[in-house]
Amino acid sequence: MTSDVARIATSTCDKLLAKKDTFGDQCVAVRAELENFAKTCKKLEVSDAAKKKAFDAMIKAMSGTLETTHAIDAFVRALEKVRNDARRGVFDNSGDAFPDEFRKALDAAVESYGEADIDDEPPLKKLRETAGFEKADDADEDVVLDDTHDQGEAALTCPLSTGLLVQPVKARPCGHVYSTASAKAFFKGQGKKCAVFGCDKMLKWSDFVKDKASEIALREARKRRERTQRSQAEEIDDEDDE
Repeated sequence: MTSDVARIATSTCDKLLAKKDTFGDQCVAVRAELENFAKTCKKLEVSDAAKKKAFDAMIKAMSGTLETTHAIDAFVRALEKVRNDARRGVFDNSGDAFPDEFRKALDAAVESYGEADIDDEPPLKKLRETAGFEKADDADEDVVLDDTHDQGEAALTCPLSTGLLVQPVKARPCGHVYSTASAKAFFKGQGKKCAVFGCDKMLKWSDFVKDKASEIALREARKRRERTQRSQAEEIDDEDDE
């Protein structure tokens, strides 16, 4: 009886895996459109602030497609592993618990695939280079700031530590951002509810990915603070000279 169920499950996996090459087609298409739009945006005669806002949105969208591709890859690899386990008879003694055992094994295989690390993915690097962000990061140049991209320090605090974000990571299910150490400690093991007030999403550490946008915003906030401090120091010096 169990082997019959296992055969049905593996057959279903085979049917899904036969289409695996098409799973990420939509993500690939979106990335191509974003690359084309970035080239067009670069040539538009609009303000730097407007271009920066557009590129921020494009980079966020590109990151989303890469995270989705990672999730698809994880699911495909998990299907392959659990299907092969079923063929080897791993679930033959599970009896009526076979559906639950199969699901748990699939979940574990997905989680073992690891987190998405998209920072060095060529499409994202290419888009950042087009936007000029890569050059600014490498040379540690000041980023041109504007009101459309302004994030105060209050928006850059970790919901758990309540301090400024450190190595920010974003929860894929809800988009809320935490410091790496805080999120890893709080959400390890069984899932817990997001710590942001009003958010009901259940999160696990495996749900988190690096958040490049918050890293850039933190860098900008630090530079704003440094400029303010320098300006205040210059004003004090001017008053002393009078």
